[in-house]
Amino acid sequence: MFFNNNHDCCPPSHCCQGATGPTGPRGCPGPMGPQGNPGPSGNTGPTGPTGEAATISIGNVMTGEPGSNAQVINVGSPQNAIFDFVIPQGATGHIGPTGPTGPTGPTGPTGPTGHIGPTGHIGPTGPTGPTGATGRTGPTGPSGTTGTTGEAATIRVGNVTTGNPGTMADVVNTGDEHNAVFDFTIPKGDTGGSILPLEVLSAYSTPVQPGTSGNPLIFDRNNFQYGTSISHAINTSEIMIQDTGVYNVSFNATIYLPSGTSLPVGLVTYLTQNGTQVPGSAVSNTFTIAAETMTFSFSQPVNVTTTPTTLTIIGEGSNYLYRDVSISVYKIGNP
Repeated sequence: MFFNNNHDCCPPSHCCQGATGPTGPRGCPGPMGPQGNPGPSGNTGPTGPTGEAATISIGNVMTGEPGSNAQVINVGSPQNAIFDFVIPQGATGHIGPTGPTGPTGPTGPTGPTGHIGPTGHIGPTGPTGPTGATGRTGPTGPSGTTGTTGEAATIRVGNVTTGNPGTMADVVNTGDEHNAVFDFTIPKGDTGGSILPLEVLSAYSTPVQPGTSGNPLIFDRNNFQYGTSISHAINTSEIMIQDTGVYNVSFNATIYLPSGTSLPVGLVTYLTQNGTQVPGSAVSNTFTIAAETMTFSFSQPVNVTTTPTTLTIIGEGSNYLYRDVSISVYKIGNP
């Protein structure tokens, strides 16, 4: 029995056959026949479920190096796309000219002052260490030998020079502080004109006499007198004037302080007229050295308008000693 490719039976004329032999090898397929006409369309199947809507979003946008390739990368999924962009930087262009300076913008508001933090705690003071014991006092050194007694200071008058009229009186120690030698320069008075009638009185004291502060000096003798307008009684302090006019009074004395007087001491001498100090007649000195000796002198004009008039020399500031004192009173003009 023979079969074709469609597994159809042989024609009926071949129906007589013997026993079936073994199956032969499969032959090669024949050529494909022409395509048959399309069969009728089948029925449409049921509609499937609606799928989820896809999403698209932009992820990171990065600047690439100049000259590199641009890239767009989906870092999401086909249904939920997330695109990262890499956009290369362009080449640097030429620097253009500088534009004009724009107006200064307004100053922004000052920000609020921050809070001051709290002051930290001061740590406790550490304990004070104990004071060490005082060391023993060293032995007293031996006393030095007593120096020799110094020599007593001396004072003496050196040269007495007459200065020119109008110059200043001067006293210079040409010795030293232990052996003083005082040189005196006493200016000469101006030459007066002719005075008529001339009245003169000169009085003095040579021995040392004590002087009490605020009291007048005493002249124990008269040296010379001419005329009757000026008079003085010996061992008194008053010079009496009985005639009006202009008189000149010249005074000179060596004054020093009694031994043991506490220093420094200021002393002044001045002329009084009827108990009132004559302006410009004061001579002063501050004694600072024991046994210091000073010459007090002045030449002072006096206008006598009432008589009798009393003239005295006052020493003031401390008790004192004086010697070699003299006074001369001249009438130099009529009223």
